[in-house]
Amino acid sequence: MLQTVKTVVTADLYEGSWYLVNGGKIENVEIIEEAGKPICNISISGTNLTSLQLDYYNGRSVVNLLDFRRSYQRIHNLVLAAKKEVKKILKDQKASREVES
Repeated sequence: MLQTVKTVVTADLYEGSWYLVNGGKIENVEIIEEAGKPICNISISGTNLTSLQLDYYNGRSVVNLLDFRRSYQRIHNLVLAAKKEVKKILKDQKASREVES
């Protein structure tokens, strides 16, 4: 028996868009560092994530392209905003350290 997934965390914008177009809800956007680069993890909740995840990874994802495009653009904009915010914070921290020195 499959375990029911209630939240998925992904850095894959296409996968995230697939969940959104099928009723998923963005819960969190978080920047982490992986191999020295910022990676954006997106947490998505929903009721049918287990079957959606299986469909996605088994190549059975069929979507209305316009709806998918809108979902992708939404996630893409959130990721860009999160990365921009992190860059600003890091820049401010660096400037603050330089002033203290």
